[in-house]
Amino acid sequence: MTGVLAAVVNYRRPDLTARAVKAVLESTYGPPRVAVVDVGSTAGTRSDLRRVLPRSVAIAALDQNRGYAAAVNAAHALARRAGSAAVLVLNNDIVVDPSCLDALVAARDAVAEPVAAVSAVTLSADEETVLCGGVDVLVTLGRARHLFIGARIDELPERPYDVDAVEGSCVLLDVASFEDIGGFDESFFMYWEDTEWSVRARRAGFRLLVAPAARARHDVGASTRPIARVELLIKNRIRFVRRTADWPAQLVFAMYFLGFWVPAYLPLKLAPSFGWRASMGILARSVRCNVREIFAVEANKGGPRLPTEYREMPESWSR
Repeated sequence: MTGVLAAVVNYRRPDLTARAVKAVLESTYGPPRVAVVDVGSTAGTRSDLRRVLPRSVAIAALDQNRGYAAAVNAAHALARRAGSAAVLVLNNDIVVDPSCLDALVAARDAVAEPVAAVSAVTLSADEETVLCGGVDVLVTLGRARHLFIGARIDELPERPYDVDAVEGSCVLLDVASFEDIGGFDESFFMYWEDTEWSVRARRAGFRLLVAPAARARHDVGASTRPIARVELLIKNRIRFVRRTADWPAQLVFAMYFLGFWVPAYLPLKLAPSFGWRASMGILARSVRCNVREIFAVEANKGGPRLPTEYREMPESWSR
């Protein structure tokens, strides 16, 4: 298996996706094979997408929107079918620098130990400050802290460095390692799925790197409604602890979450943004969803589901 497949995730935003694809096609690495993973858009949106994309870009269309986790799993399946050694997964609100993919591949190839993933440094839309240079994880408190957030580019380390978790919006995944670790857990839908996968990767003995020379501009939240984003973040934070922590650690998290975090976050952050009624609804649904999963056999059975239905797949990509 050789080469890299670049996969951009689309949901009803052909304009953002076309911009992301254009940046990848202008990469100095290459030329990479490029595909778009469309997660349940309407037929009209897919037609618009086909019109704005070059014919060389394949479209893999999932019939339902199963979220970013399912899209990453689909991207991995595409890379396997294409015979690619790695897949660059991009959210459609990401615009990579021309040298981004070169830097990611160079960081992966520079170490002898098995590397499961290398992520880029994401920058603010004005490219002046860092949004994420990797993630520091504390499982017991369900805390995932973006490294170097708010820093200037010249404050970043010069060499690639290890991290607890990679951010999935712009990440190079090793195809073989991904198979060994297992796919992204689709019960997360989006947010925290990359952190949970990273914990599994580290526990399986793989390294996770950030390449400071690999940079991408991220229009954070351009494809997500704010209230939906907040609810998913809270719901999946609880789910993350359930998936990765042992029972004593889960008990510590429950006491911290209910005894400290909620009493502080609700009046200071959540209610001023969305109002008390909506905020209480967000918290109630987040807790109720996780409680329901604990008692639902299917929610905790098996692993991530790899999508199997694709359209517009070039026959030349088959090995």
